[in-house]
Amino acid sequence: IDPSFIETPNGEQYLIYGSWHSGISLLKLDPTTGKPTELNSLEDYGTRIAGRGDVNNNRWQGLEAPEIIYNEETGYYYLFLAYDELSVAYNTRVARSENIEGPYYGINGGNVTNGAEAFPVLTHPYKFDNQPGWVGISHCTVFKDEASGKWFYSSQGRLPEGVPGINASNAVMMGQVREIYWTADGWPVVAPERYAA
Repeated sequence: IDPSFIETPNGEQYLIYGSWHSGISLLKLDPTTGKPTELNSLEDYGTRIAGRGDVNNNRWQGLEAPEIIYNEETGYYYLFLAYDELSVAYNTRVARSENIEGPYYGINGGNVTNGAEAFPVLTHPYKFDNQPGWVGISHCTVFKDEASGKWFYSSQGRLPEGVPGINASNAVMMGQVREIYWTADGWPVVAPERYAA
């Protein structure tokens, strides 16, 4: 489910996809055909690059919607992941690697490829004073505006339940864009405010 695509700086192409129940996989593609380079059996689904706990014994991985980007300024591949249930707690986490095939590590050194929890948490439910707030902020795509050099995070977001005047407030997924900033040691930070130039 939830496939995304990346072409590396040297022209290799990959499909990244994942299951709520079995973790996230990376599958190399043939740039000419767009098909997997090797797919001889159902067992050959790619390389597992992220999960929560032991994938063989934990059927509730609770992560999905992978997105990998490469930041040439830091030299890392960043794996963005959607965690937890999507109506309220849905949140975005990130891990990074110098190799697209991993292993991916969190900011705390945890090996996300081997099942460690991914940190940092980039988005989570929040609200400001006199505003209903946002929940379910995840399932992202990440892109760079080459003209300005700015990075952006785009995802769904939901209002909390019971917002006056909106009879299905938490059921509606709304597209949102936020700016990404980078720390001195090369980790992304997502602005809480939606982008408005």
